[in-house]
Amino acid sequence: MFLQQLITGLSVGSIYALMAVGYSLIYSLLNFTNFAHGASVLIGAYVGYFYISSVADNVLMAVVCSTFFGAVLAALIERIAYQPLLNKGVKRIYLLIAGLGISIIGENLIVVMIDGRFHAYKTSLSAMPVSILGASIGVVDLIILVASAIALLSVQFLIRKTRVGLAIRGAAFDLTTASIMGINVRQLILIVFIIAGSMAGLSGVFLGIKYTAYPTMGNLTNKAFISAVVGGLGSMPGAVVGALILGVLETMISAYVSSALRNLFAYALLIVILLIKPTGLMGKSMEEAKLAVKTGYWPLYRFNPTLTEEGKNPFTLDSKAPDGGLNDFLLGENRYAQLQQAHPEIAGELRATMARQYEARYEELTSLAARQPETAK
Repeated sequence: MFLQQLITGLSVGSIYALMAVGYSLIYSLLNFTNFAHGASVLIGAYVGYFYISSVADNVLMAVVCSTFFGAVLAALIERIAYQPLLNKGVKRIYLLIAGLGISIIGENLIVVMIDGRFHAYKTSLSAMPVSILGASIGVVDLIILVASAIALLSVQFLIRKTRVGLAIRGAAFDLTTASIMGINVRQLILIVFIIAGSMAGLSGVFLGIKYTAYPTMGNLTNKAFISAVVGGLGSMPGAVVGALILGVLETMISAYVSSALRNLFAYALLIVILLIKPTGLMGKSMEEAKLAVKTGYWPLYRFNPTLTEEGKNPFTLDSKAPDGGLNDFLLGENRYAQLQQAHPEIAGELRATMARQYEARYEELTSLAARQPETAK
């Protein structure tokens, strides 16, 4: 029983992971959450349903078609809705509002053009269980688990081992700098949306096969959003880990406590993570900031001019002297890590120069903080 629930939970979690990776990729590049993500999930589910019910009972081709149309829709959304807003330099809140609007439009179009009913996939896979260590496991769960793992590993390979992936990682670090260095940022954003959309379309057909296709199923991306937050927004590995954790825990709660508490638990987990570790389980923004301060990269100081009237030094230095760990911090930065791989000698010279500059800056800041009130300006 436990093994069966575990595999089921991992299967659900892998679907969440496909969606969550899309969230994280777009967030890492544009620093906003794509709430139109559910539209690609929705079209993936319905394309898969109509292919299997009207063309052929071929799950592989249904998966290919759903993935393709999910990517196409995401590309259209990026070009028609998001790109014009980005060109105008609007605040990120307007992108969120646009995404919500697109998601609602998608749901209503399905109701108007098709219907509002639940549509079960007519495939023989759902009736084919296999026995593993005495537990009866559905073939659907195993296929979803394996296929999702292949898809996620493919995306990871693309991000880590290709020139496009290198450009995406560099742009995620600093979009403006990437543009100055000659990277076509607009094209890169489109590529990221296509990757995210394809993963969403794939998750949609898997959801349809495992459950059903229905107009509001795009709302399930809320679970993917929770997964991304739990793992750490902007972190692909974090999104996958968060999704698997959520999928397994949800399934266990449903099996051993009550299915009525499934959603309650998911949102409670989100709140707890935000209260305890806002950056997520694998988010590193706070850790990177602390390391930057310790190494002297980010000096912390305060300047309060009103203290001058009280005869006090208006300048206060909060940072301690650089701890010598600059190399560890720099290796966590994409641009320096890439330089270290390509030209280690130049990277070493740059590191030594930066270390000297930070030490000199700290001495200057220390001098300012030590000034007597009458000389402080």
